[in-house]
Amino acid sequence: MTMQSRSKVAVVTGVGRRRSIGASLAVGLARDGWDLALNYWRPYDDRVGLEGNADDPESIASECRALGAAVELVPGDLSDPEVPAELIIRAAGALGPVTGLVMSL
Repeated sequence: MTMQSRSKVAVVTGVGRRRSIGASLAVGLARDGWDLALNYWRPYDDRVGLEGNADDPESIASECRALGAAVELVPGDLSDPEVPAELIIRAAGALGPVTGLVMSL
């Protein structure tokens, strides 16, 4: 199912934790009129000991939706060579052509 896009679609990685650069950038982009595909990978966050809650990705997505953004949550391990292409394909399928990319940890 394709959602109606606001014409600017960004993929933002590193959105697995509320206290992250990726989360802050995602909210800022939503505020600026972007629709978002938010990528996270809980095993990475756990492995490097980053503070976060299991519901952080959904909480961040909800905040962005409240600002008017269409949001697709896309978990995936970016160290897997197949995942980046899948991320872009899934984002484009759900939101429309991807016009921005933010790579964040």
